[in-house]
Amino acid sequence: MRAVAQAAIMGAALACATPGAAQDAALSDQQVSAVLGAVLGNIVRLRCGPAQCEPATAEEAATPPVPVPVARTVISRGFVSGLGQHCQLDWVARSFQPMMANYRRERMSERQMAIIGALHGFGMSEASRRVQGQACPDMMRSALEGRLDYNR
Repeated sequence: MRAVAQAAIMGAALACATPGAAQDAALSDQQVSAVLGAVLGNIVRLRCGPAQCEPATAEEAATPPVPVPVARTVISRGFVSGLGQHCQLDWVARSFQPMMANYRRERMSERQMAIIGALHGFGMSEASRRVQGQACPDMMRSALEGRLDYNR
């Protein structure tokens, strides 16, 4: 039964990490918007460059600085990174840092980068919660080896 659960978790992670319809089905706009709302509600806990982030404005609550499709991608990437961490793979160098570098190249503001980092962390914590207390089977490690590297 445990192997079936791990296979289901891995399938969900791979679906999340794949652009397109599978990814869209994995996280609804409503779910992503709720996570974005939680991040914006706690944004003062984040660093926007060298300073603490200012509280979210009413305008940001209505139209978040990070669009829902980008947030969905980041949360999904965080989930894969979380599984990589669980399997003791180098998720920082292979997933997180390249993703952040990509968004910096896209000229995201420091505020947007803080939100992206928090969204990635949310995805990681979800993955960690789902595999807590379980080993990393070879099947999961092999599948992650093919998906952990960020490439956009």
